[in-house]
Amino acid sequence: MFRDLDLPPDLWTGIFVQHKTRTGAASAEALFEAAINQDDLEIITTLLKSGVIDPDEPICTYDGMVYPIQWAASRIERRGHSDVLKLLVELGADVNEWTEDYSSSALFDVARSGSLEMVRLLVENGADFRDLIYDETEYFGMKTPLIAVVYNKQPPVNDSGCSGPRGGNNTEDQELESVGIFRYLLSLHGDTDKDQNIIQEALLAAAVYGRTDLIPLALDAGAELQAPGRNGFTALQAASGSYGDNSAAVRQLLILGARPKTSLLSELHLAAFKSFPNTVRALIEYGMDDNIWTPALTTREVEFLGRHLLSDEKKEFAKIAHLLHTPLDFALAAAVRVLDKDRESNAVVLLRAGAKLTGGELVQAIKLNNGELLDCILEQEPDINEQWCGRTALQACLESGALEMAEKLVRRGARLKGGEVGAAFEKGTPEFISTLLSYGGILEDKGESALTPLERACSKQNWPVVEWALQEGLVEYSPGALCAAVCLTRWKSNDRLEQIKLLLNHRKRVLHHYNPMWPLLEGTAAGYAALCDEEILDLLLPLGDLDKCIIPINGSKRLVALLSWEYDWVTEQYSKLDWTKPGQMTVSILVPAILSRCWDNVERLLSKGCKADEFSILATIRFFDNDQVIQLLSAGARADRRLKDFDSPLQLAARLGRVDVVETLLRHGANVNDPAAQTKTHWFLPRTVLQAATETGNQDLIDLLLEAGADVNGPPSPDGGATALQLAAIKGYLPIAQRLLDAGAQIDANRARVAGRTALEGAAEHGRLDMVQFLLENGARTFDEGACQYHRAMGFARKNGHRAVLQLLQDWDEGDIDSFWRDWSDLLDDNFRECDADPYSSE
Repeated sequence: MFRDLDLPPDLWTGIFVQHKTRTGAASAEALFEAAINQDDLEIITTLLKSGVIDPDEPICTYDGMVYPIQWAASRIERRGHSDVLKLLVELGADVNEWTEDYSSSALFDVARSGSLEMVRLLVENGADFRDLIYDETEYFGMKTPLIAVVYNKQPPVNDSGCSGPRGGNNTEDQELESVGIFRYLLSLHGDTDKDQNIIQEALLAAAVYGRTDLIPLALDAGAELQAPGRNGFTALQAASGSYGDNSAAVRQLLILGARPKTSLLSELHLAAFKSFPNTVRALIEYGMDDNIWTPALTTREVEFLGRHLLSDEKKEFAKIAHLLHTPLDFALAAAVRVLDKDRESNAVVLLRAGAKLTGGELVQAIKLNNGELLDCILEQEPDINEQWCGRTALQACLESGALEMAEKLVRRGARLKGGEVGAAFEKGTPEFISTLLSYGGILEDKGESALTPLERACSKQNWPVVEWALQEGLVEYSPGALCAAVCLTRWKSNDRLEQIKLLLNHRKRVLHHYNPMWPLLEGTAAGYAALCDEEILDLLLPLGDLDKCIIPINGSKRLVALLSWEYDWVTEQYSKLDWTKPGQMTVSILVPAILSRCWDNVERLLSKGCKADEFSILATIRFFDNDQVIQLLSAGARADRRLKDFDSPLQLAARLGRVDVVETLLRHGANVNDPAAQTKTHWFLPRTVLQAATETGNQDLIDLLLEAGADVNGPPSPDGGATALQLAAIKGYLPIAQRLLDAGAQIDANRARVAGRTALEGAAEHGRLDMVQFLLENGARTFDEGACQYHRAMGFARKNGHRAVLQLLQDWDEGDIDSFWRDWSDLLDDNFRECDADPYSSE
């Protein structure tokens, strides 16, 4: 908005300088915050030079509360931000400030992404180059500016003052800017034990990230090759166990004299689990024993090795960690994450070098579907039927779809344990299934899966097997198979349509098997079709008795996410549908049709007699116009019913600012004073109708609700709630606040139990100078029962850098938060209670 005024910088600078009123100061603070968040360097620079902004006041940004110098340093690689940093230093900004929201110091960020010039500037102006944060999750045990340099891959700064090729002067033999920074910071260390520890950790960090240019510098400064760092790892272990091809750093350290461990969790174990084959090969060439044994991993080692795995991978790794002893075990346990296309695996490298089998390797190797790896293992003649973690190699083949391997194992004598035929229905061929049956496989055995063989084939769209099995009479139609065929794919195809027709033709043969679950499962298939595929919906509508469907969302907190509706997200949930679990959430079949955003589909279902439920009306309000809401209400939807922990229909309409829908719902019996939901299940916080309308700032809607009898003092939801007046204060809506006060709103109403704010506190926290003045002039209390809210308001204003608001509050009642409160951070806690107040006594 300020940019739209198009004022010359000199003019608006003069305005701020000449009119140093509270209002001007608050405006400057707000403009500075907006400029920071929009990265507008011209406004930022001009405001700082004008002197109306305190460079040591934190600013609310997308990263949370940060100091301006932190903000500039975190973006130091962008053009122009170094000039802002220089200006802040010139203005005397504290170069060591940091906030709880963003704990990196300016020097740390500049060392990580900036230039030697800027690092020198900060250090020469008092930046703490020994500033450190301890870290338990890395090979190196702390983060300091010196260690941050390891991440810095900026090209050298050339004569034009630019990094990299923009200036046109750097050549390939020039060292990275970080090398100069590293040398400079090393020159500042060395006087204390703390310095020695920092240098040692810097060596480990350089080893982890393969910085062969920095490793010798750290050693020359006093780091020791064989000494472990704070977290117990040596530089060679750190280099060996880093992701990627770190063989250059490993070879460098070995040449410099590093010696591998010969027991416990060795470099070769770490490299096999986390690094690339070249790193493994470098350690083997050095002479490390490829059969070196380690006892069962400790809990700390399991957590450390698995810290970068995805959630499911981490759980799986924790289950098998106690079975891992040799480097080959470690390579097979993590090989899926290590392998790239056309690159041989760590396991193959180890086997070719002479690694011996100790048990379970055959089962573990199957998941890779790597013929070379399988041949290497079979050369050592393992037990073809051995089990590892409850699975045989044959079962592992079927799970991963490695059919050629599976057939090879069967013909070499692998025994069928049960469930193999069902698994083969997913990824196998009719010929392979016939082979399993001829070797004694059992069709009816589901194994570990709750799905029938036909459901498993449909779930993977294995149409040749579906058609063959139905025509051969091996299986019969089931509604679960229809569910799988319709719901468990996001891609349309002619084959899919034809197979669904085939399933429905076979349905006619088994109607005598009808059971009460059929309508729900077939309704689920029809619901997905209403969401995604009208051609399939045409096939399923004649089935009849389509009322309810399973929705693939677990719990109301995720169900409400449907009201945020992103098509890809909703369809993705269907790809995870499991109709076999008891207690699945069911909704009207209208719901997925409404989510399709195609009202024609909704009307087609309504014409078939489908009934609306409580969620249907919410979804219709969210995605359609008032006419559709009226149509749904006419078809039997209720305006006066609500789902537990959800908005009522009226509350949602008010939240969305839908005045016409609010009027419609009121005419159909909606309760204007329904309480707000009690928990945070919404994509916004729970609100009553009037609170929701106030939050949108819709004056017409507020007038309508007040005339309809809305309680102006409706209580807030306990967790994060707010009264209508508190919301108006937070948002800065002065006319609405006046309207609410005229209607009888309590100016000092109690805050919500958790994360609540009184009106005065909320206005101060958000820097609403005019609203604070308005509340004070209209009687907001600042003494006796109002003392805590008064001092909390000052605390929020100070914490968020709203100096003008803070000054107004202090001048109003001569308040001083530090003289009142023993620890003002406790005063601002989200769980604060007046009864917990422990101010200093006047004595």
